[in-house]
Amino acid sequence: MSLSDRERILLELETGWWRHAPDKETAVAQTLGLPMSQYHAELNRVLDRPEAEAAHPRVVRRLRRLRDRRRTERSARRTA
Repeated sequence: MSLSDRERILLELETGWWRHAPDKETAVAQTLGLPMSQYHAELNRVLDRPEAEAAHPRVVRRLRRLRDRRRTERSARRTA
């Protein structure tokens, strides 16, 4: 199964939102009409799809590393 147009847009925003708006929140709102919380939820779902990595390997791997690092840090704070 391939990525939908919306999924492609989510990944493309991560590759160059700064070219389209002064900040990421504005770029997301202008492009997709989403609040940041919903944008991140959708983006995280897309990052788990093999098709996403095939389409944008560097971006997807970078975002997965950041996501994993944040999860580890939150977990460490909870146990400390």
